[in-house]
Amino acid sequence: MKNISIYYERKHPIIIQDDDNMDLDAYTKKMSEIFDVNKIVILKTTTGNHVIRPNKIIAVSIKEEVEHVDTISD
Repeated sequence: MKNISIYYERKHPIIIQDDDNMDLDAYTKKMSEIFDVNKIVILKTTTGNHVIRPNKIIAVSIKEEVEHVDTISD
């Protein structure tokens, strides 16, 4: 699961989750392609579609959510 935080000027970040299994480096590179576009972009994730204006974004943070497995020992 990827946690994506999109930061706009003077706004709280928009938090999006994506259940993509791509490794973090490849996923980040793919996401960075939205900055090459000067118009509105539709970002499709497993949680839905998001309309984004790349020229208003100042930063994007992408983190891999780590699953915690609890073990019980005797």
